Amino acid sequence: MKLNKSTYITLTIIYIAILAYFSVRPPVGHGGSSAAMQIFYNIMHIPAYAGLAFLILRCFGKNNLKVYISSFIIAILLGVFFEYLQSFAPGRVASMPDVLLNAIGVVVGMVGCRVWGRA
Repeated sequence: MKLNKSTYITLTIIYIAILAYFSVRPPVGHGGSSAAMQIFYNIMHIPAYAGLAFLILRCFGKNNLKVYISSFIIAILLGVFFEYLQSFAPGRVASMPDVLLNAIGVVVGMVGCRVWGRA
């Protein structure tokens, strides 16, 4: 099923809002997370930002280097911004390793789009 550009823009805005919510909401549970859960939460940055990269690429609707660079910059800046917002949320901290995981996710999403011809 092929979606039009306005649908991708709408989906991207909703996706960004969901990422923002999960970025600034207080931690879930009592007394902190186990080490295994913390690793899981950290690893989840990768598919979350791969999805963001995919949606941003689809918003542009073209397949060229300029679009990939622009999409990369937009997705990375959003990841940095959300980490910055976390520094103001109760029980949350901004983290450079999380920014790195976000960037890895963006690259994974873009490579996936390129390999499977989705953007």
